[in-house]
Amino acid sequence: MNINLESNNNRRFDIDHLRVFAFGLLILYHTCMLYVAGWEWHIKSNYQSGFLANLMLMVQPWRMALIWMISGIASYFLLQKLSIGNFLTSRTIRLLLPLTFGILFIVPPQLYFEMKFNGDMELTFWQFWQIFFDLDNPIFDKYKSGILPHIDVNHLWYLRELWAFTLVLLVLQPLLYLPVISKAVKKYSDTIGQYSVLIVPLLILFALDYFVFKQLEGDRLRQATGFTFFITGFLIANQKGWWLAMQKVRKLALGLAAISYMLLIYRYQTIYLDESVAINSQMEMIFSLASAANKWLWLVSIFGYAYTYLNKENKVIQYLNPAVYPVYILHQTLIICIGSLLSPFELGGALEGALVLVGTLSICVICYEVIRRLPLLKPFFGLTISRKDMPSVSRVFFKAKVYRSVGILIVLPIAIPIFGWFFYLY
Repeated sequence: MNINLESNNNRRFDIDHLRVFAFGLLILYHTCMLYVAGWEWHIKSNYQSGFLANLMLMVQPWRMALIWMISGIASYFLLQKLSIGNFLTSRTIRLLLPLTFGILFIVPPQLYFEMKFNGDMELTFWQFWQIFFDLDNPIFDKYKSGILPHIDVNHLWYLRELWAFTLVLLVLQPLLYLPVISKAVKKYSDTIGQYSVLIVPLLILFALDYFVFKQLEGDRLRQATGFTFFITGFLIANQKGWWLAMQKVRKLALGLAAISYMLLIYRYQTIYLDESVAINSQMEMIFSLASAANKWLWLVSIFGYAYTYLNKENKVIQYLNPAVYPVYILHQTLIICIGSLLSPFELGGALEGALVLVGTLSICVICYEVIRRLPLLKPFFGLTISRKDMPSVSRVFFKAKVYRSVGILIVLPIAIPIFGWFFYLY
């Protein structure tokens, strides 16, 4: 999706570059989770590194914030092209159908290898699959943290929460488009300075972190921080003043981000890893400020450089962009499966890690090539079906009203419990 903003050389800034970068970074991050010492994950390699945690901390605070801001930006421009009904229908089908398919068929191997890694099961995968949908089977008693006891979303929580954020956005949209608010946002954007784009959002984020987010944990913390960046992306999407300010300050933001990263490393090494060390309220406030700065400054630098340089058409990006959803849905299961299968060979951390990453990406590309050629598979991986995909089917099916109606009927049984879960209605 091209953001309709002109950069210095009169080419449009293309958000697809950042989308591919953000999800590629996520795949690399999840691969590293196999090897970082002291960080719990579904399975762990025999080759673990404490130093790797320092590198992981460089991206851990803002990797999802980047994805949420991109999602907010994309939502803004989609709403400029689609009616609210079409937007909601499209999002519902493209998110909840892959989510349901993923929960039932993509995620289960993760639990299988996790249970084998923990020594809690000696079954073959076929035997495991035969009992997987038995919610009362005692073999899963230690794995009851899912949405349906042991059946969980795992890494697909992004799809679930993006759909929920979409609903909240549509509820808030009349408020966001009130003349007094839209004029205030535009006026601030038109007059924002290069230092204001650093300081003001940073202080707001620090206040939220220190006074609100620290009171939350688990899903609620993840939702609160995610929606904050999602709505930020939505609000600044078409505000050229923000993009120009981030472009001007990108180098300074990068330098300050590096400093904030050093503070986080210091906190991790001297406080987090040593539970005997106590910190006073002043130090806690400083570290909260450093955490907020680390999130925002990296984002400003990334968006600033992207606005400057990512404004050229690229055939590789054009190919990879529609592959993002299928690759995202598949990648974590492949990482866990390949990592588990390679573990007995004792290849060493470097070689094993390289094979896990290359193997995951290669299989993802192969699967994408298959999925995009099979129309019946495409909706289950977030891809859209066009008329040319199914020439034998009556054109009546592809009329907008019929398509929306069928899609809503299919996903409504999924949407209602997710909506209830998100707002704690049950």
